[in-house]
Amino acid sequence: MKIAWFSPRVPEHSEIAKNTERLEAELQRRFDVRYFSEQPTGFREPAADRHFPATVGHTPTELLLALNEVDLPIYNLGNHPAFFAKTWFLSQSKPGIVVLHDLKLHHFFEGIYRERLHDERQYLAFMEEYHGAPGLEAGRLYWKQQIFIDFMAEYFPMTAWGVRNALAVVVHTRPTLEAVERETGLPTLLNALPYIAQTPGGPASPPDGSGSFGPERPVRVAIFGYLNVNRRVIEFFHALAAMPERACFEVHLYGTLLQRYEDDVKRDVAALGLREQVRFHGYVTEEALDAGLGDCDLAVNLRFPTMGEASASQLRIWNHALPSLVTRIDGYASMPEDAVSFVRPEHERQDIQDGLRDFLLRPEFYRRKGERGREILLEQHRPSTYVERLAALCEHLPTLRSRNVRVGMADRVGHAISTWSHLASTSGIEQTYSDRIAAMF
Repeated sequence: MKIAWFSPRVPEHSEIAKNTERLEAELQRRFDVRYFSEQPTGFREPAADRHFPATVGHTPTELLLALNEVDLPIYNLGNHPAFFAKTWFLSQSKPGIVVLHDLKLHHFFEGIYRERLHDERQYLAFMEEYHGAPGLEAGRLYWKQQIFIDFMAEYFPMTAWGVRNALAVVVHTRPTLEAVERETGLPTLLNALPYIAQTPGGPASPPDGSGSFGPERPVRVAIFGYLNVNRRVIEFFHALAAMPERACFEVHLYGTLLQRYEDDVKRDVAALGLREQVRFHGYVTEEALDAGLGDCDLAVNLRFPTMGEASASQLRIWNHALPSLVTRIDGYASMPEDAVSFVRPEHERQDIQDGLRDFLLRPEFYRRKGERGREILLEQHRPSTYVERLAALCEHLPTLRSRNVRVGMADRVGHAISTWSHLASTSGIEQTYSDRIAAMF
C-alpha cells in the first residue's frame, strides 16, 4: 500500500518527529511511503526535494494532486500550530487516518483561529457545533480574554474538531481512546507509543554497595524534557525544600526552560537554599541525556495540566529501568502501579515528599518498579508491533472510506433539513437529523 506520512522530521524539536524517526524503518518495510513535513511556507517532501507552497487555511492543488498518487494519507496531529496547522486543513480536503498525539486541542485551534487567522466567527461557530450553547458562551468570554486558556482546554477540548473528516483515528492511551470513541464515534485504534529500546545502564548504586543513600551519596533525581509550567518543577523544589531529608537528594535538570519560567525556577532555587543541590544542564544531545539518566537513581515526570498526551519521556525513563514519580492524571493515570509511583494532583506536595522519603527507606522496592517498566517497554512498545497494528487498520480502507462518505452525506442532508425547521436555532437539532439519517444508510 502506498501511503503519505505527514509529520515533523528530525532535527526539528518535536517529540513527534522523533516518533516518526523510530518508526521509519518499519514503515518502509511494510508500506511504500512518501514523507511530508509542514514548513512555515508550505509542505516539503524531502525524498523528492519538492516544496508545495501553502498558507494556513489554503491547501495547494499541486499537493492534492500528489496525494491522488497514494492510497492513503496518514496525518500526525499534535497541539502545536507551527507543525500541524496546515496539515489539519489538508486533512479536511483529503480524508485520511489521523494519528492523534494530544487529546486536548483547544490551544491548537486557538493558535489557528485567534493568533493566525483572527477569525472569531469561525471559532465561535465550531465552539457551538461541538460544545453547544455552553461552548458558544465560553468561547465569547475567552475571545474577550475573560477566561484562561487552560480552563478552555480542560472543559472544551475540541477533540472532535481535530479529527473531523478522519477515516479513522490512532491514539496512544486508553483515556484518549474512550474520549474519541465517546465524542466522535469514529473507528479508533489504541496503539502503544513506539520506542526503540537500548541497553540501559540501570540506576546507579551507592559506591559502597550498601544500597543506602544519604548526604555523602545523595539520590540523583532527573527531570528532563521541554520544561514548562505544567512540568511542576517549582512545585517539586518547594516540596523538597520543606523536607528535613533534603540533603539526601541532588536534582539534575536536562532540557529547555522557557525564559520567563527559567527565571522563576532559578529564583526559587536560590530562595529555597537549594543551589548546591540543583544542577542545570540545559539542552543536551540525546546521547548526553541518556548518559545522564544512566547516572541517576530516580526520575520525576510530573504533568499538570496535560493535553492528554502519551509520554515519550516515560518510555525513556523505563528504557533506563529508572523508578519514577508520575502525576496520576489523564493517560499517565493508566500506567501500571507496579511500574510507576503516583503523585495525586490534589495532594501534590505530600505525595512528592512521601515518595522521596519512601525511596530512601526502600530503594530496592523502587528499583523493581523501574525494572517492571523496562519489561513493559520491551513487551508493548516495539515499533514493529505499532506498524503491524497500523497496517491491519489500513486493510479496512474500503470500509473506512465508505463510512466517511455516508456520514458526510448524512451531515450535509441533516444541515439542509435543519434549516427548514422552525427549531433550527435550537442547539443539537442539526446533529439529531444527521444521526438519524446516518442510521438509514
